[in-house]
Amino acid sequence: VFGEGGALLEHWVFNLFYNWPLTIRRRMGNIARLRQRQKSRYWHIPALAVTGAALVGALDYLYLEQTAILPSLKENWWALILVSVFTGTWFTLGCRGAALARRIIASALGSVLLNLLGFGVIYFIADALNIQLHGGKTMILVFWRLFVMTVFTTMTAIMVELANPDPDLIK
Repeated sequence: VFGEGGALLEHWVFNLFYNWPLTIRRRMGNIARLRQRQKSRYWHIPALAVTGAALVGALDYLYLEQTAILPSLKENWWALILVSVFTGTWFTLGCRGAALARRIIASALGSVLLNLLGFGVIYFIADALNIQLHGGKTMILVFWRLFVMTVFTTMTAIMVELANPDPDLIK
């Protein structure tokens, strides 16, 4: 009951589980109607994947040049998350008129493409620096990067979609 002690907690819980989802649902509907007028596009995904692979490759180059080994996830987790947030944001925003599910799938596939390109960049950099990489350890690192970056890119795309402002309030 909203008049007794602890009513602020009950009011907060009610807002969290009832009012906020309704607000998001209404806003997402408004955004979907606005996007129906726009044309879907996906050409930006390979361009952003190349950009992300270049950023991660630059960090790998700096680390390989100094230590002659690939950085583990413990050593460059912050960079991988920053690149994932950057690319996840622009993967989803760049799709313009695409449906929500396609925007999220495009973000996940863009992250996979980014990591496959990054895999090639790692071997290109190691070859340029005359560094021999261990196949098993390198593959494990690449798969972990693929997993971590895809999860963070997809989560970022979802959060960006949830945080979009209501088009009715912008007018």
